[in-house]
Amino acid sequence: MPLTRQQKEDIVSQTVELLKKSNGVIFTDFTGVGVESIRRLRRSLKEIGATYQATKRTLVRITFKKTGVDAADQLVKTSMGMVFFLSDLPATAKVLYEFSRKEKNFKILNAFDFTQKQWVESKEVIALAKLPPRQDLLTQLVYVLSSPMRKLAYVVDQIAKNRV
Repeated sequence: MPLTRQQKEDIVSQTVELLKKSNGVIFTDFTGVGVESIRRLRRSLKEIGATYQATKRTLVRITFKKTGVDAADQLVKTSMGMVFFLSDLPATAKVLYEFSRKEKNFKILNAFDFTQKQWVESKEVIALAKLPPRQDLLTQLVYVLSSPMRKLAYVVDQIAKNRV
């Protein structure tokens, strides 16, 4: 049953509100993915504070126009899903990437990051998904920064031992 004009306007206004609350949106192609798989994806995304919504391309175009972003060149001609994320892009991308590895028909298309006001290509989204978690990166950074100090302390200690 086709949507009425009022239903479409409601969907657009709800989507605009979601866009205003979120830090960004990732577009996906869910052609050929089962309903139960999409439910599992929605549960996984909900755990990290993200929302998944399937939307018609025309309504997406209208929604983005209302937010002042030109999305005409970025939208594709497939069944489109939008993931609104409140956290950071890499955490959400990681969940989507893991899901796309299990579901071969699921594709990550591109993203729009509202914090930086720019489009992110699918290759970049996947690259962000493959990054280690933030805590691991910080741990590696601390190790790299402390390594020269440790080596200097060792050298000074060896010099002190040789003099005695």
